[in-house]
Amino acid sequence: MDYWAEVKRLEALLPYCLENKRRRREFVRGVKSLPHSSPHWLLLEGYRLALSGHSERARERFLSGYFQCTDEDLKQRFHWAAVSLERAYPRPQDLDEVCQWLSAALHDGPAQELAMTGLPGPAREMAALADWLRNPILEGRSLRQGLEECLSAYPNVCLELERAPAPLEQLFYRVFQEVAEARAALQPERVCLRVRTVRKGWLASWDDEIGRACQLPTWRARVAQLSGRARMRTDPGFQVQVLCPRWAGATYS
Repeated sequence: MDYWAEVKRLEALLPYCLENKRRRREFVRGVKSLPHSSPHWLLLEGYRLALSGHSERARERFLSGYFQCTDEDLKQRFHWAAVSLERAYPRPQDLDEVCQWLSAALHDGPAQELAMTGLPGPAREMAALADWLRNPILEGRSLRQGLEECLSAYPNVCLELERAPAPLEQLFYRVFQEVAEARAALQPERVCLRVRTVRKGWLASWDDEIGRACQLPTWRARVAQLSGRARMRTDPGFQVQVLCPRWAGATYS
């Protein structure tokens, strides 16, 4: 095994470990197989422990590497790795509440001022951004009501939605919103959105007839924060599936 090539490979895997269980398992196996012979191993071993929930042992590795290391760049990496253990990851509900506040602030402030100064184009863009940031679920509306508004440009929409706990409906709305924006240019003739309970938890899916993949930058990270699984399929048609455990609906309430 080429030690440094393996170190680079594992470092490239690290950004995907939080949201992708397969990559996380691959990372953990790779770190365990490395010789325990360099500060780079201490850094990777610290991340492995942190991903496994052993924060105190991870902190010991990061601090040990910081005091042993003579390379300034690597020393900084140990410092920021140790600092990151003190930070809680933002919860999906927190992010949506921030977006909700921004939506109201933009609508009541800059959008109104632009309209009053005779700039209808920028005013419409600002209002559209404010509308995109808001999450109807936080306003007491149901997922069905929010999606009917979000998907108003689609000609033929089928909604088969069981009522889910509010945190899950917030997540499903954001996922469907991202998919709707990505698929709009393809102009599918019919889309079907489903939310239902299954044996393993809550399953949400988007189906349309155009078997072409699209870029969805944030959905996997959103789903991972509720310990869910995300899958995209493009044969024969297009399908996105999100599976969240039953207890996830109460985690952030």
